Amino acid sequence: MREKKSWINLKIILPVMIILLLAVMVFYNMQNSDSRDMTFKEDKSIAKSVATTEEFRLWRQTNDKIIIAYDDDAAPYIYEDDNGDACGFFPDYFHTISEMLGIEVILIKSPDGETRQLPDGDKVHGRLIIADNEKSGSDLISMPIIPVKGAVCVSADKKEFNRDDFINARVAVISPSRAEEFLKNSDIKNTVTGGSIEECIDKLKGNDADCYVGNESAIFKYLLDNGLSDEFRITGEYIYSGNYCLSFSADSQAVYNVINNCIYNIDKSVLIPRLQGKWFGLPYSLYVENTTQHTSIILIILITSILCLFCLFYITNRGVYAELKDRTEVLLASKRELEATFDGVTYFIAEVDRDYRVLTLNKAFWQQINVIKREAEGRLISDLLNVVPAKKCENDLIGLIEKTFNEEEKKNGEYFSGKSIYNIHTFPIKNSKGRIAKVLLMIMDVTKERSVERQMIQDSKMIAVGQLASGVAHEIRNPLGVIMNYCYVLKNLDTGDEKSRLDAIRMIEKSVARSGRIIENLLNFSGLSNDRKELIDIKKHINSILSLHGNLNERKNKSVLFICPDDIMIYTSGDSLDMIMANLISNAVDAVGDQGAITIRCSQNDERVTIEVCDTGSGIPEDVIGDIYNPFFTTKPRHEGNGLGLYIVYNELKKLNGDISVESEPGKGTAFTVVLPKERA
Repeated sequence: MREKKSWINLKIILPVMIILLLAVMVFYNMQNSDSRDMTFKEDKSIAKSVATTEEFRLWRQTNDKIIIAYDDDAAPYIYEDDNGDACGFFPDYFHTISEMLGIEVILIKSPDGETRQLPDGDKVHGRLIIADNEKSGSDLISMPIIPVKGAVCVSADKKEFNRDDFINARVAVISPSRAEEFLKNSDIKNTVTGGSIEECIDKLKGNDADCYVGNESAIFKYLLDNGLSDEFRITGEYIYSGNYCLSFSADSQAVYNVINNCIYNIDKSVLIPRLQGKWFGLPYSLYVENTTQHTSIILIILITSILCLFCLFYITNRGVYAELKDRTEVLLASKRELEATFDGVTYFIAEVDRDYRVLTLNKAFWQQINVIKREAEGRLISDLLNVVPAKKCENDLIGLIEKTFNEEEKKNGEYFSGKSIYNIHTFPIKNSKGRIAKVLLMIMDVTKERSVERQMIQDSKMIAVGQLASGVAHEIRNPLGVIMNYCYVLKNLDTGDEKSRLDAIRMIEKSVARSGRIIENLLNFSGLSNDRKELIDIKKHINSILSLHGNLNERKNKSVLFICPDDIMIYTSGDSLDMIMANLISNAVDAVGDQGAITIRCSQNDERVTIEVCDTGSGIPEDVIGDIYNPFFTTKPRHEGNGLGLYIVYNELKKLNGDISVESEPGKGTAFTVVLPKERA
C-alpha cells in the first residue's frame, strides 16, 4: 500500500516540477526582454505605450517634419553618395521610423555639435550622438540604436602595437568626436586633431601622428573605399564602446516620446541585423548583459530540468525494472526448461567452437563418453570421440564441422566408431553480428536402424533372387544343354578329326564361362550389402543386372534397349547401385506385361551421371504417384509385390546424395530418372 501511495505522489510531483520549470523559463524570457533597457539615466516608462499621443498630435499641427542632425563621426553609418543624397544605415533606419509615424524624418549634416537652429528657420529636433553609461546632462537621451566601438588604426608596418605604445603615442583624433572626449579623460595627452577621417589618415601618412582613434566602422569603410587596406590596419583592441542614441532638448519631449517608442519596437524586430548586414556586416550585441543574473537563471533552469528528468527517469524505469524482473524470471524458467530438454533427449548434443573445442554438451553425451561434463567442456571433440584430425575428410566428423563454419549452412553425415554407426547433423549458430560463433552438433546412434535397414534390403534381395530364379535356371540350362551336346559329339568323333574336336571343346568352354558369369552375377547381387564405395563402370554394372532378367524377357516377349557410352565411370557404392537398378528394371519388366519395350539410357556431365529407365507399360495412376516411395505401398496384385522396392531405391539414393524423379502417363508408360553426383575417389 505504501509503494502505491509513493507512486501516486511521484505522479503529482512530476507535473508540478514541469510547471515550475515552465514558469522559470517564462520569467527568464521576461527578464531577458527587460534587459534591453540599458542603464542609462532615462525615463523607464519608454517601454509602455506612448502616453502623450495627444501631445504629439498637437506638436504635428505646427511641425511637418522631424530633423535629425549628424556629424562626420557618424560615417559610415551615414554618408553622401555622388548625387549628394544621404545613404547608409541611418537613412534606412529613419526611413522606417518615418513610415511608422507618417511624418518625414530628415537627416542633415551639422559639424557643430551644439547647433540647434538652422539658417532657414527650421529647428533641429534631435542629434545623433555616441552615449555611454556615464552620459549625463539635461538633454533627453533615447534608447540605444546601434552599438559603436572605438578602434585604433596604425600603419601596416607596425606589426605590434600594445597599450604601452598607445599611451606614449601621438594620437590623431577628429574634433569634436566621442573619441576626443574619451582621450581627454584618459592618460593620453599627446593628441593631434583633425576635422575628418581623411585629415587624420593624412597625418598618419605624413608621420605627424603614430595612430588614429575613431569609430571602427568609419575607419574600416574609409580604408576600404580609398584602397588603403594594405597600408593601414585596425588593431584588435577597443579603447571605448558606446551606443548611437538621439539627444533631444527638453522642449522636444513629444518628439522624444514617439521616437523612443519607435526605437523600442524596431529593436524587437529583425530590422537592425538586416541593416547591419546590408551596409557593413559588423553586428554587435546591443546591450550589456547582466551576466550574474542570467547565469543564476540558467542554473535554476538547468537544475530544475535535471530534477524533472530524474523524476521522469525514475518513474519510467520503475515499471521497466518491474517488467525486467518479470522477464528475467520468465527467461530463467525458460532456461531451466531448455536445460531439462537439453539433458533429457537421448541423442548426443554438443556446441563446438572454431577450434573444435566443446563449449557444452548434454547429459546423454557425457554419459556415453564416460567423462563428467566440466571435464569434457574445453576439450577437443576429436579427443572425446577418438577421431584422428590428420585423417579427416569431408565426410567425417571434423570435416562436417569445418564445412559448417566455412559454408555457413547445416550439414549431414555419418560417423563410424568400431561397430557403431552415428548419424551426424551440424547447425551453425550466429552471434549478434551475424557471424558464426559456434556449431551445434547432434549425433544419433543409428546402429540398430542401419542393421534393420540392411536386413530389410537383404530380404528384398532374396525376394528378388526368388523372382529371378526361373530366369537364372533357364540361362544356366541353355549352356548346360550345349555342353551335353558337344560331349556327345566328342564321344562319337573320329580320332583324326582334330578340327571338330577343337571346335567342340571351344563351345564347351564358352558355355561354362557363360554359366559362371550368370552364377557370379547372382552371387554378387544376393551377397550382404555394405556402404563401401568404389570406382564403378556403369555400362558393365547395368549389363550384369540385365543378364539376370534374360529368360523373363524372352518368355514375356519384351525388348530391352540399353544405351550407354563406354566411358561412364562413377565413384559410388556398388551394392546400392545394384539395388537401385535391380528394382527399377524389375518394376519396368512387370509394368510392360506380355509385350512392351524397356529403354535404359545413361549420360554424364562434369558434375553428375543420369540414368533413365523408361517402359511402355500401363503407367501409374495420378492419385497414387505421390505414395510410390512409401514403404509397403504397391500397385501390384497381392502376393506379387512387397511394396519395398521404390522405398529402398529412394533411401539408397539419399545415402549417395542422389535424387530420383518420375514421369508417368496412364496407358502410355513410366520414366524414372536417377541422378548420381560425381564424387572424387
